[in-house]
Amino acid sequence: MRAHEERTGKAFPYHPVSFATERGSAEKLAALAAAEQEPSATWILKPSRGLGGNGIEIAQGATELREHLFPPPRDLALEPSSRPKPAEGWVVQKYIDNPLLLSGRKFDMRAYCIVARTTPHLWFFRPGYCKVALEPYSADFSNRLAHLTNACVQKTHPSYRESFRGQHIWSEEDAEEELIATGRHAGGKGTFWPPIHEQMKLALATVFEASKGLLERRVGYFDLLGVDFMLDDKLGLHLLEVNSNPAMFFDSSPVLHALVPDLIGTTLDLVLDAQRPSTSEGEAASVPTPSSLELLVDEASGFVYGEH
Repeated sequence: MRAHEERTGKAFPYHPVSFATERGSAEKLAALAAAEQEPSATWILKPSRGLGGNGIEIAQGATELREHLFPPPRDLALEPSSRPKPAEGWVVQKYIDNPLLLSGRKFDMRAYCIVARTTPHLWFFRPGYCKVALEPYSADFSNRLAHLTNACVQKTHPSYRESFRGQHIWSEEDAEEELIATGRHAGGKGTFWPPIHEQMKLALATVFEASKGLLERRVGYFDLLGVDFMLDDKLGLHLLEVNSNPAMFFDSSPVLHALVPDLIGTTLDLVLDAQRPSTSEGEAASVPTPSSLELLVDEASGFVYGEH
């Protein structure tokens, strides 16, 4: 995101205000200054190397944020040996306090970006599903189950196994039906998600343009990225994070049971096609786009989604 700002002189349009404290104390001070400018804002802190929602904290206002970023000195001799080690760094992100809700509950969307090769880069987009909180949205930030939509967090609900198994995962069709039924989407069936997907693809294309000078370029490299987005109540799209190791479990949800095996199979077929040796003229192998995917980036032809 910083690379985009440096290249264009404009803020990245799809990302909440964010800071990475691993870059040094200047980032911590910048985050604190931003919090002081917006006293009513809430901030979410994610461990830089965290997985599955582990270690995520919520700070309300500059005072709480300061306590997380600049904790008082610790006397390790007086602390239990079992105390967890401090986080190596935080991603500090302004909390989106007006999320679009499904049945009164917060949700985010998981989409996928398949990097089929890196010499030259070839990226594809795949829509995914919705991760929905099991507790109603409220102003009580102590209730992690209402505010953190990570599937691993939702599975800790005390009634998950007995009553809520799989109910934290909705298909996009399920979400659209609920929005139509509650009068928050006036269009017909199948009309809600296409413009949202369009914005997702433009966001990922912007990420590519901003980062292409930093990307790995090695023969045989590929990746399957899980990309998390959120919608606010004005249908503004926010890119929350890109996961290099997205969960592939699918036993807890019929939605995932239908999606994940197909995603894995399509990805492997696509990667094997894309990694075929170049032609005698040195050109990268041509790869047809599977029906479930959309082309985002094809460096071989100079194609980047949204550019004309």
